[in-house]
Amino acid sequence: MKELRVCMESALPDKEVKKAWFTLPIDEVDVFEKLGVDVENDEYRIIETDVPFKTDIKENTSIWRLNDLFYTFLALPHFMQLDCELLLERLPSLDLLHAYHNAIHFYEGAISMIEVARRKMIEYNSVSEEAIHYMDLEKFAGYLEENGRFLKTEHGIYQLP
Repeated sequence: MKELRVCMESALPDKEVKKAWFTLPIDEVDVFEKLGVDVENDEYRIIETDVPFKTDIKENTSIWRLNDLFYTFLALPHFMQLDCELLLERLPSLDLLHAYHNAIHFYEGAISMIEVARRKMIEYNSVSEEAIHYMDLEKFAGYLEENGRFLKTEHGIYQLP
């Protein structure tokens, strides 16, 4: 996994502005050493991010919240971590993604809705693997795509709640 980082700068009035990159989780002592600011007083601002959950981070996001987001991200299954940016295009926040992660079905390695339809038929024990060859999977795949919430990624296809 690549490092998750944010760039912060000091926001002390009448002082030289210092900026530095911090790897999540962030240590408050490290912030004081590099920026010379007390994190309790919000004397800093976030100016850049290198994380897949950028939409959850604002200029005034607290160190506590940054660390909370980091641990929430780590709690996601690995495949969701890989596709987090794409999933967050469909879900409004990392917290919501985490809350619903058990309700999101991932069809690993699926490259088409026909593959998803085939797996769904087997998953529901509706049809045996042999009988699937006689089914109209294209029609079922079309139905799923029109009536479901699916997200295609390079790792597979997600079915969102």
